[in-house]
Amino acid sequence: MDSALAQLKLEALLAEIRVDYGDLEPAVDAAIGAVKDALMKIPEEKVPRSLASGFLDDLGVPEDKSLLEFKRPESFTLVGSYSTRTMARPATVVDLAMRIPKACFYEKDYLNHRYHAKRALYLAYVFKILSKCGLFKSIEWAFLHHDARKPVLVLHTASGMFDLRVIPTISSNVFDISKLDDGRSNVHNEGTGEPLQATPSYNGSILEDMFVEELSTVEKNLLCHSGRLQEAVMLLKVWLRQRSSYAQPDTMNGFLLSIMILHLSSVAGGQRLSNHMTALQNFRVSLEMIAKYDVLGKGFRLELQGTERRPALMVDESRVLFPDTYGTNLLFRMTKNSLKELKLFAERTLEAMTADSGFQESFLAAVEFASYFDCQIRLEIDDTSKCDFSNDGAWRGSEGKAENVLSKALKDRTKLVRVLRRTIASGWNPKKGLSKFLPSKIQIGAILNDIENAYRMVDVGPSADKKEESAKFRSFWGKKAELRRFKDGTIAEAVGWECEPWKRHLIIARVSEYILIRHFAGAGPVETVSDQLDFSLLDKNQDSIGSTPKILQALEEFTKRLKALALPLKISSVQPISAAFRHAAVYTPRPRHSTKGGVVGVFLEPLEVMIQLWSTDMAAISNISIKDDLIFHSVHSSTLNGLQGRCPAYGPTVRLAKRWIGAHLFSDVITEEAIELLVAYIFTRPQPMFPPSTRITGFLRFLRLLANYDWHLSPLIVDINGDMSSKDRETVVAFFEATRRGEHADFYEGSKEGPAMFIATSYDMQSVTSTRCSPLKPALKRLVAYAKSSAALLTSNITGMDNRWQSLFRTPLNCYDTVLVLQRKSLPHPGRVLFSPELGKLQAAFVCPDVRSHLAFRTNQLFVGFNPVVEFVQDIKAKFGDYYDVWYDVLGSDVIGLTLQKQEVFVGTKRKRNDENSIAENLVSLGKGLVASIYLKVKEK
Repeated sequence: MDSALAQLKLEALLAEIRVDYGDLEPAVDAAIGAVKDALMKIPEEKVPRSLASGFLDDLGVPEDKSLLEFKRPESFTLVGSYSTRTMARPATVVDLAMRIPKACFYEKDYLNHRYHAKRALYLAYVFKILSKCGLFKSIEWAFLHHDARKPVLVLHTASGMFDLRVIPTISSNVFDISKLDDGRSNVHNEGTGEPLQATPSYNGSILEDMFVEELSTVEKNLLCHSGRLQEAVMLLKVWLRQRSSYAQPDTMNGFLLSIMILHLSSVAGGQRLSNHMTALQNFRVSLEMIAKYDVLGKGFRLELQGTERRPALMVDESRVLFPDTYGTNLLFRMTKNSLKELKLFAERTLEAMTADSGFQESFLAAVEFASYFDCQIRLEIDDTSKCDFSNDGAWRGSEGKAENVLSKALKDRTKLVRVLRRTIASGWNPKKGLSKFLPSKIQIGAILNDIENAYRMVDVGPSADKKEESAKFRSFWGKKAELRRFKDGTIAEAVGWECEPWKRHLIIARVSEYILIRHFAGAGPVETVSDQLDFSLLDKNQDSIGSTPKILQALEEFTKRLKALALPLKISSVQPISAAFRHAAVYTPRPRHSTKGGVVGVFLEPLEVMIQLWSTDMAAISNISIKDDLIFHSVHSSTLNGLQGRCPAYGPTVRLAKRWIGAHLFSDVITEEAIELLVAYIFTRPQPMFPPSTRITGFLRFLRLLANYDWHLSPLIVDINGDMSSKDRETVVAFFEATRRGEHADFYEGSKEGPAMFIATSYDMQSVTSTRCSPLKPALKRLVAYAKSSAALLTSNITGMDNRWQSLFRTPLNCYDTVLVLQRKSLPHPGRVLFSPELGKLQAAFVCPDVRSHLAFRTNQLFVGFNPVVEFVQDIKAKFGDYYDVWYDVLGSDVIGLTLQKQEVFVGTKRKRNDENSIAENLVSLGKGLVASIYLKVKEK
């Protein structure tokens, strides 16, 4: 990504996010001056506990330990990104450190949240004073890095240019630093007699306030004179902001990113970054240090000149970051899994940066919870009724436990298990406390390893002779654990999750539900996103995909018998063409056993194969002509079959995508092959995420690709096997641009700008076969609108904000001018109709009698490869194609929608209604035995 084009894009991005400090500085100085004037005039007096009574009660600090006499702030210091000139739009928050005088505290106020109580009281008094002054548009409470122990004030200015965040701090000599070592316990369980545990997170929350000003000064001294390093920090902020965990309290933030840059540019950090490197080079090296060298996991010392070295404190090996001067672990909030997630982010970004289009994946592509994780789990737990401010702060214990338990249960089934830390809702007030403002549901996400491993049916534990380990295994798994003898003779503890093959994708959900309920007594239901859309793929209450192995066996037997025939031309190969052979058919034909007397359906779906013949007769060879699209289908089928082998979730995702297309009556808009290529793209170019491993996540990414891709300005290049060179890509882009200029209108059957959706592959670089004729621009616009709506709804369903899963496949009928409702008994597969039509305000024009002579009752005749709905649609197009666009579902729906191509085709309301009724009569006659009723759109008066 170090090309000249990437550098131009980078400069444009920096120009967009850079803040004009010349315009901002006078307003910031004025706001700070107003705050100083207001606070430095007030008299010193006792602060009543009632100003923050609810919060202090939650902390468990008694009244006699929270007495505070207000004294004017010692100083006001600009800290954070404004002071280092590393603000990145749209965030424009100016941090102001307000130092509370040492006289407000006693020597042992670092114990049992006394410091946090007095800090909150002091800030509540400031809130009271500033609210009376009317200096700001509004003032609200928030929390520093979402730490419920540490409220801050956000002052919203009238101009809206920025928000001023007031952060209480204290000087480094208020408490004895040695008392706040990571190995010390400063939250005492008085009267329990239990041994006191270390409270490194609690201690870090106090040390953070003691040294934030000094660290900010060090940052400012370096960054304010290093423009390239400032830009690197800004790029890292944009990069992390695009990742869903940026707002999480247990990951990196802008301050910590600056500290990391500071270290990597120092002698102790090997001077890997410098002001002589470009911003992009500094950015890339920073990611490499996170991903490859594990700079955060291994930890480092921030060497500050002129200060005395202190020994390293005791910290968890997975989260170490020392500023050497103070011995403080600045990453005290970071958990093992959040660090692991950050490394995965960096690894995927570096992979994308080696490609031509790495800029998009690095800085513009959003990585959100719903689309990033393969499995999404919600645990409802009642841990909000009583605040537990021990080491990690309120409610963090339950979140950490859930993450640890699920990580242990899923083990190598997953790359990552991540619990999203809950945050306090807006509108919080210290008088009311915290409990009522916290959601009770914990959101958990998991990224799966390879499917075969993730969906294994048995978890094998320790062997029977390892008594201690076996006891721990049984204690963890409970009644699910059992001794088993395996084929190799081993006897070991095991947990089984056996099920039918087509239900293996539910194993992760079953494991998660069982283990979370077991380890969280009294928890509410565990909600998992796994099978909510399976209803759309069921045929007679079963997923027909289970028939695929038998279909492949039948193909193998057919090939053997065919080759055994004594034909004049030798059969060189029999290649499968139908989607069922590549696991991409929504409904797979089921095998029928005539010897068992099974019922044979009236409508049979044939499976297509391509037979290649080889002749030794030159005259015969000269007369052979091969249809272009036949070659495409052959290569397309074999290529996607290989992708299915590499990515087992591809097939289920394609099936959901096709079912969604059909359910919204788009079967005539986009070809089956185009849908398969769209889904293939999200598996072959998933950066900055991993390829999806579950059908629902894959389906969401399909919808977002369809909704967000710029189809008019960019070709979609699907390189399934990675065999397209940069020259091939340039050729595709050049041909596409020429097409949009109208240079290939004849090539695309008169379409001036070529196909509305241009999909190029190594075997179809000109998008001839998949999208040459469809979709047309108006239909594509409609398809994109439906995809946007469905993607938004699916995201809400996944995150628990909504629960309307079936609505994803319910299509509105009020947007059609005419709706034809079909006789279900005349459909090829009536059991595949998902819902009864919701006709709403549509007006019935004709209701046809139940004609008993329709096709379904001709049981003495078989229809092979015949679909009456498709044939009826063709008849409608032939007769009324100049007036109506036809919308239908080839897979299984009992409605057909018609929309007028031009609303002025019928002039005059009365004549229009007469003409519509006349056409409706013709449609009834045309679809005799198939059409049950016809409805017309009610026109608004």
